[in-house]
Amino acid sequence: MGRILLIVYGLFGMPLTLVTLADLARFLGNFVLTMVQKFKSVMGRRKGRKSAANADPQMPTVPIGFILLLLLAYPFLGGIIFSMYAGWPLVDAFYFSLVTIFTIGFGDLPPPIHPAFLICFIVGGVILVTMCVEFVGAQAIHQIHFMGRQAQRAKDVANRLAKIAQHINNSVGLNLSSGLAQMGAFARFGILMKVDADGKRIDNNANVHPGRPGLVALSGAQTVSAFAPDDADDFNFVDLL
Repeated sequence: MGRILLIVYGLFGMPLTLVTLADLARFLGNFVLTMVQKFKSVMGRRKGRKSAANADPQMPTVPIGFILLLLLAYPFLGGIIFSMYAGWPLVDAFYFSLVTIFTIGFGDLPPPIHPAFLICFIVGGVILVTMCVEFVGAQAIHQIHFMGRQAQRAKDVANRLAKIAQHINNSVGLNLSSGLAQMGAFARFGILMKVDADGKRIDNNANVHPGRPGLVALSGAQTVSAFAPDDADDFNFVDLL
C-alpha cells in the first residue's frame, strides 16, 4: 500500500517539483545574467568600448567558460564539505556531489551527514544545473535562429545573382546571335562577290568583258557599263550597277 501511495505521490509531485525548480533556476539565471552584464558594462567603460548594456536583453551573454566553471565549482565545493564532515576521500566526495546534482544518484555511497544539509545541497545543485542548461539552450537556439536568418539572406542573394546572371546571359546571347548572323551574312557576301584589282566588286556569276574591263557581262542579261563620275567627292554614295 505504501509503495502504491509513493507512486501516486511521485506522479503528481515530481512535475510540480520540476516546475518549481525551473522557475527558481530562471530567477537565479536572471540575477546572474544581470550581474554579468553589469560587470561587462563596467569593464567596457574602463576600456573605452561600447557598453554591454546595449546588447539584446533576450540573448543571454553568459560565457560558456563561466557556466562550466559553475558546474565544476559547486560539486567541488560540496566534495570538500563532504570530505571534511563525512571523512570520505576527496575523490569519493567529489564523485558523490557530481552524481547527486546531476540527478544520477547510484546510491552506492550513503552520506553520513544531516538530511537537511543534504536536501539543501541537492536542491541548490539541481537549480544550478537547470540554470546552466537553460543558458546553453538559449544560446544554442539563438545561434540556430541566427544561422537560419543568414541562410535565408544567402538564399535571397543567390537568387538575385542567378537572375542577374540569367539576364546578362540572355542579353549577351542575343547580341552574340545577332553578331554571328551578321558575320554569316558578310561571309556569304564575300563568297558570292569578288573584287577586281581596282577595288570594284564583281559578281561570281558575271563575266568581265575581255576588251573593256569596265564592262561586266551578266549571264542572261545585257551588258551594262559601270557609272563612274568625274568627281566622286560630290556624291555621298556611289552605286555600282
